[in-house]
Amino acid sequence: MQAQSLAPVKTFSIGFQEADYNEAGYAKKVAEHLGTDHTELYVMPEEARAVIPKLPAMYDEPFGDSSQIPTFLVSELARKHVTVSLSGDGGDELFAGYNRYFWSRQLWRRLAPIPQFMRAGLGSMVRALSPDMWGSLYRCFSFALPSVQLPGDWMYKLAGLLAAKDPDAMYQDMVSLWKQPARRLLVRSNRNRSLPTGPHGPNCPSSRCACCIST
Repeated sequence: MQAQSLAPVKTFSIGFQEADYNEAGYAKKVAEHLGTDHTELYVMPEEARAVIPKLPAMYDEPFGDSSQIPTFLVSELARKHVTVSLSGDGGDELFAGYNRYFWSRQLWRRLAPIPQFMRAGLGSMVRALSPDMWGSLYRCFSFALPSVQLPGDWMYKLAGLLAAKDPDAMYQDMVSLWKQPARRLLVRSNRNRSLPTGPHGPNCPSSRCACCIST
């Protein structure tokens, strides 16, 4: 984009004071390399919290990705300077930037020599305990174990990986949240939802209002 532009392209990035979450420094280096007109916004906790009440009006459905907050903030920042922008969101998926893209191959190489029925049996044993029970066990021995978020869910994920029949199945299980995602969709009801009929519906101001018209 910059190569095709006669003027420096405007670029924007969100930064955080917490070093573990801040990628603004890398974005700035890329901007300097490309020669863009770069703008940064370092977000403070109170600014992030102020966005939360606005989220239900922004998105079509609830979701748990915390990036929705900085995405709004960087969009708000960009709108002060431009009316059309190209988002960098999705780069991890396009360029295999998540660890799971590499872990699936490495894990398959280690598990492939073990017969599939044995691995599937071990996976069934893992699922014999609930995620909450695995979480309790993890907390008892966490001092000697690597840091893991949601250890119970992680163990159930591992059980599914153990049962994989081939590397493709392991990869699909690694990158998927649900084995049968279609079962998680809400099916639209076929029940007829027509408007009230008759001379007067609920709160009807007159006999010609919409609530008195049959559909």
